[in-house]
Amino acid sequence: MSKERSRRTWLEIQKSGVWGSADSVLKVESLLKLSFDRLPSPSLKKCFAYCAMFPKDYCFETEELKQLWMAEGFLGSPMAMVDIGDKYLNELLSNSLFQDVEKDKFGNILTFKMHDSVHDLSLSVSKFDTLFFQEKSSLTSKECSHIRHLNVGCDGESLPEILTAVAPKLYSLFSEIDVFKKLSKSFTRLRVLKFVGAANICELPDSLGELKHLRYLDISWTSIEALPKSTTKLYNLQTLRLLGLLTLTFPDELEKLISLKHLYFNRKELQPVNIGNLTWLQTLPIFIVGSERGCSIKELGSLNELCGELEIHHLEGVRDKQEASGANLHRKEKLCKVIFDFEGGESFPSWMLRPVGDSNTDLFLLNNLMELNFFNGINCESLPPLGQLHNLQYLKLRNLTKVKRMGNEFYCNESVGGMNKVIKVFPPLKKFTLSGMESLEEWAAMVETKMIMFPCLERLKIWVCPLLKSVPLTGQCSSLEKLHISSCEKLSKIGAGLSTSTCLKEFHLEDCPNLSLIPNLGFSPL
Repeated sequence: MSKERSRRTWLEIQKSGVWGSADSVLKVESLLKLSFDRLPSPSLKKCFAYCAMFPKDYCFETEELKQLWMAEGFLGSPMAMVDIGDKYLNELLSNSLFQDVEKDKFGNILTFKMHDSVHDLSLSVSKFDTLFFQEKSSLTSKECSHIRHLNVGCDGESLPEILTAVAPKLYSLFSEIDVFKKLSKSFTRLRVLKFVGAANICELPDSLGELKHLRYLDISWTSIEALPKSTTKLYNLQTLRLLGLLTLTFPDELEKLISLKHLYFNRKELQPVNIGNLTWLQTLPIFIVGSERGCSIKELGSLNELCGELEIHHLEGVRDKQEASGANLHRKEKLCKVIFDFEGGESFPSWMLRPVGDSNTDLFLLNNLMELNFFNGINCESLPPLGQLHNLQYLKLRNLTKVKRMGNEFYCNESVGGMNKVIKVFPPLKKFTLSGMESLEEWAAMVETKMIMFPCLERLKIWVCPLLKSVPLTGQCSSLEKLHISSCEKLSKIGAGLSTSTCLKEFHLEDCPNLSLIPNLGFSPL
């Protein structure tokens, strides 16, 4: 209601009497109901009411809830669903209907909760079409005939009669029991099916493919070992969540799920082949480069809607620049974080080592990336030139055990002598972490005087770099707030620029026995 600016509206609220109640509980309930009534659209009210499908104190995941809203058709036009979902979420937050918000480092909302009183409100406004069925529920099938959204939170002994009555009308079903044993063909209108944590469910019937309206399927943390072949008939499926399934196998031709936008799994062996046919895909947590047909990095080429985070494993399997170019990663403008995991190979691939200004080979070093991690390049001896990524804010280099030197080739790959303009290296980088760099001996400062290095760096962490001799902090690192260095036995020097860092708040040293003096700070490490 804080957005209300109309005098007439506030006069109506004043006349409503919600402020005059002597009962504090009733007053809170009335004010919450008023906030709900003032929500600007019927669709937004449906989105709020849908939260009654979850128990009290539930920790909502932003993406999960938006995908459920999308599956139910609350977000309108398919082309604008993401924007509308974000708008609705922010609207509910601004009306204090959500709380305990957790955000990521970029300010994106990850999780939130509802106060118990707000949850009671959601139950109240959704009571005509939503039921959270508990073991002690005494409702009859006749009393439940209007239910469209059902959460089964019991062992199901008293449920069969009610399910028989409501199954043909249900749009959403959350369940901890196997409701398909006798009624698999009855859920003709079902849009959402969520079996999360139902360890007693070991299989899905082949009749799953007959759920023509199904848009959301979550079988995470169940005991299901295989998706039925008929899964490939779910042409309207938008979200498929398969977390915590240790032995799950995919049916052939999963690429027929042409409407799929969000695919979640956390086991590398689970990646489906021919994933490049899923051109609407927005969420893909892991991609494994393989030599088998349908596993080439070119499968990423048509997935230009990918957003958020992507892990790419076995990059050493990319043979050349031509094959790498087929991934079209430079067109994936919505990706903000990429993790490169090298598990073999003697060097970073040549197609990653582009010269400055050569836009034709600017393939993997994406200017839109905000976070980048390089892991496990156990045989790689040189680093790609990451310094010119103009949006990169977070960088991790971990377990690159054969890299011996970081210098100009890391900043920009070529000398820029003769250039008249000043070049900033890692211009927006806020946090830089080096760990497990067991062979790193030299971290050289830039040779060129026209370069500015790390102008926005706030946090620098260096762990387990036993051969590193110096850290080239210059006066340009004026934003540095936290410096952590540990297990760097050969470290003897930190650049004099540390003394000019007026923002420094935290300086942690551990197991650096050869670092005898910190220049210009006037103290010796203990």
